[in-house]
Amino acid sequence: MAQLGPVFGATHVPGNEGIVHGGIYSVREGQTESGQPILSGKVTESALGALLPEAELGLWVMGERGLARAFVGALKRIQQGDRRSIDRGTGRRRHKIPRNASMGRRERKDHVSQSQGFLSADLSVSIANIRRDFEPWFAVAEGFNALAMRVLPDVKAATNNNQQVVAAALYGRALTSFQASLILAERGLIADARTVVRAAAETAIVLSAVAKDAAVCDLLIDRHVWHHVKIRKAWLRDPQATAHMTPEEAAAVKETISDVEAQFPQSKTLTRDPVAVAALADKAGVAALYNTVYRSTSGDAAHTSLDALNRHIRVDANGDISGMKFGPSGDDLPATLSDAISVLGFALHAVADLFQIPELINDLAACVADWKALGAPSDYKPKQA
Repeated sequence: MAQLGPVFGATHVPGNEGIVHGGIYSVREGQTESGQPILSGKVTESALGALLPEAELGLWVMGERGLARAFVGALKRIQQGDRRSIDRGTGRRRHKIPRNASMGRRERKDHVSQSQGFLSADLSVSIANIRRDFEPWFAVAEGFNALAMRVLPDVKAATNNNQQVVAAALYGRALTSFQASLILAERGLIADARTVVRAAAETAIVLSAVAKDAAVCDLLIDRHVWHHVKIRKAWLRDPQATAHMTPEEAAAVKETISDVEAQFPQSKTLTRDPVAVAALADKAGVAALYNTVYRSTSGDAAHTSLDALNRHIRVDANGDISGMKFGPSGDDLPATLSDAISVLGFALHAVADLFQIPELINDLAACVADWKALGAPSDYKPKQA
């Protein structure tokens, strides 16, 4: 397996004053701990089931999340030139959809500034309200965070061991994303929190795969090379980019591509991303994480979809669009924290054996018990002042 290290040097991006650095990791020499025995039998495959969010698992078994019916129905009626809908139960016409649905004002006066939005200094009031309304979920999430932070110093990578270096970096990335999702959630930025959870889920899946098979590190090297070659070839094909490049700059980009292909011959045959997340999830035994958290957060947050856009519309009692929404929201907040907890649980599980942290198992089980005691996120009723 190739040793991780600088792949190619820093390259100036034409039309941009930034620098693209080619290295993945800078590996320094150090003492290896690879001779220590790896734990066995401490973490079983059956334990993974407890790390799945119950509501999401149910949705996975029963089918996809409910469609954004209000939005889909309204768009279909508009497309068909009929701004009214028929109530199937009564046969009566529903209300008209406003011709110019405007962005709605604040749902609560303490939510956002009309001039600054989420950048308002007064958002602290809204954060306090959301924290109060969903206190049990934040408390459990913070319990997982405390455990993950306590484990962090024990995730010690032998600096001449690719598997441990990559796993340690992936764990740090997963934990950072977990904390970011909580910061976004407490501000009512649910779609953005779920987008970060989706990124964290990919990280946890790759971490699980790396922990089981060190050869996955080679796929990450291939992905790194594939990405940098692809983007440089895209520059050379883009008339707008080449118009801003001098002949010397274009030649430098071509030379970089040639250098990479000479150092990594496999880059010439890579036509797609070498890291197939679904395949890695299957290989690592965490397909359920992919099908519950990764898929759901992709469809209703990370991608531009009707499910994602549904978060930005206001509907009346009849299910018709009455306006647009902008501001903090608690919709899907328990489910979002539950998904984030699930991801962090898988990340903790992955490092338990690889980094020989036996005390983590019982502590993780205690956190999972607290999480499960909350019940299904959809059943939670927010506290009110």
